[in-house]
Amino acid sequence: MIKIHLENEDEICEKHYLSCKDAILGRIEPKLDDSDISDFHNLLNFIKQKLEEILTKKPDGLATIHNDFVRQFGSIVKPKKDNIQTYNLIDEILNYTSFSSKATNSTKWDAYKLAEAVNVSVCPYCNRLYTNTVTKDEKKIVRPDFDHFFPKSLYPLFQMSFYNLIPSCTICNSRLKGNRHVNPNELHNYVHPYLSGFGEDGRFTYKDIAKDKTHAISSKWNLRIEITNKKKQKLDDCKLQIKNNCAMFKIEEIYQMHTDVVADMIDRCHKYNDIYVDFLKSFDSLGLSKSEIYKIAFGNYYNSKDFQKRPLSKLTRDIYDELLG
Repeated sequence: MIKIHLENEDEICEKHYLSCKDAILGRIEPKLDDSDISDFHNLLNFIKQKLEEILTKKPDGLATIHNDFVRQFGSIVKPKKDNIQTYNLIDEILNYTSFSSKATNSTKWDAYKLAEAVNVSVCPYCNRLYTNTVTKDEKKIVRPDFDHFFPKSLYPLFQMSFYNLIPSCTICNSRLKGNRHVNPNELHNYVHPYLSGFGEDGRFTYKDIAKDKTHAISSKWNLRIEITNKKKQKLDDCKLQIKNNCAMFKIEEIYQMHTDVVADMIDRCHKYNDIYVDFLKSFDSLGLSKSEIYKIAFGNYYNSKDFQKRPLSKLTRDIYDELLG
């Protein structure tokens, strides 16, 4: 899990609100004149009055809105199977389905426009797969999934909230997380990519499980990738947030398919350690930063704010820090 870093985060969030506001209000007003759904008028007015907060509040702020909503409308906001009319009405008003459709015209603010504006190239949940947005001649070709961190099926009020739309890969969004119940009031139990990443509290390391230790170079078949904390304790001893996210996205299990990357790094460091050290020192006179030298030498990003640009960047940084000390 890596943190999403946006240089113009506030501007994108504000644009998202301004671009969605008129369409949503345009769907609310006719409903307020419809006497057949008068029982829902207070609910619609709640959405109307708090629309800016719903669309722009930070993840921890959405809990306050959720609690206000439940206090006022708890009697009608029941599990979807027991009150599908309410959920359908909220879906119709906020209308993520339309927002995420390829059929919207090329000038309308939609999921493609948001993905282009956010410009996160790698899934923040796994840091393994690219999530680029591709268009050509105004034709929409591909974009990342948008995961609803607080599931749309359980919290439809936040289906269009900027900080509840996480650009992600299909595997993390649909195959692993799905509709896992993450309650806004339990946000402190998880790592939210707009708030933080694993950082030093969830570091990648490796373990050589080979019985025969006579060979200096590790085989990918004998390596196991693990998550540890900054005290080098195993995942079971990591912070609850780290453990919950690792369980939700199967981080340790999924990363076993990348033992070849770690084996290659170990191999290079064993074979060419002195060459690497001399190579890095040769750049001192050029006035390059550590991150620039690291990128030249190892082909990936060193600073955590750049992890969203290339797959496996946190893995390679953590492993190289371990190997090169």
